Amino acid sequence: MNRTLAGVMLTLLGGAAALLAPSARAANIGYFDMCGYNQPAHAAAITAAGHTPVAISTPNAAALAGLAGLSITNCSNGGFSSLYTSNQAAITSAVNSGMVLIIHDRAVTNANTILPGGSGLVPVRNPAADINLPAGSPVASGPGGVLNNSSLDGGTSSDHGYVTTASLPAGGAVWATTASPSEGVTVRYPYGAGSVVYSTIPLDYYLGGSGPNPPRDNFVNVYLPNLLAAAVQATTCASSGYTGTQLEWCKNICERGYTGATLEMWIRRWLNRWRELPYCARPGGGDGEPVPTLR
Repeated sequence: MNRTLAGVMLTLLGGAAALLAPSARAANIGYFDMCGYNQPAHAAAITAAGHTPVAISTPNAAALAGLAGLSITNCSNGGFSSLYTSNQAAITSAVNSGMVLIIHDRAVTNANTILPGGSGLVPVRNPAADINLPAGSPVASGPGGVLNNSSLDGGTSSDHGYVTTASLPAGGAVWATTASPSEGVTVRYPYGAGSVVYSTIPLDYYLGGSGPNPPRDNFVNVYLPNLLAAAVQATTCASSGYTGTQLEWCKNICERGYTGATLEMWIRRWLNRWRELPYCARPGGGDGEPVPTLR
């Protein structure tokens, strides 16, 4: 919540607004490497995507609370860290409740065992240097810039394999492939109220500044911000499900930059009619927590 809105809410709710967490249209995205490496470039990509990075040391239920997304890299070619697997139930629960899980994985083999709703996926480890972007792929353009079918080629490796696209759960989408369109390098599918993005790109390697360039800078500065922006949508009045009069009034409070008496007038009207706060004034920016109501 911006300072102007916080001040108005504090006045109107008799102090209740002092309990509200800061909120913006950006989402909180955690970032975590299975080997525990610090990744400042990962945080920078989240910021470039228009979101707020949150460093996660252990992805347990407490750390995941309030995250719209969790972006993970796996630095190991041989398996999955206990930092992840010991918290797999908490991660699955968070995705089921609406969080987006994003994993860039070196190991690939048995990835279906660590992905929420992914037991039917068929992962194949097969390091290669070519990545294609299907028509309409959201990673091809976005806040990081524009990519084409050669932008991510030439890595050591560009990908560590694929999942067969035929094995994707219902509602799945393919965002990047090998040279074969039936081999998904970056895929997305829904799970509960959330979704999972899985990729065989060894992204930790490039986030650490290693590898040939290109494609290194394209992975870090273009691909990752584009993917994050597409995978975790920032909250707006429209995306919150408001329509008609409620949509317009929400925009007056949250998105049109009104201040002073004008902002106060719209907040009073909103509270008098709907008795609870719009998304931008809720704890965590509208994450479903209880909200103060007009007294």
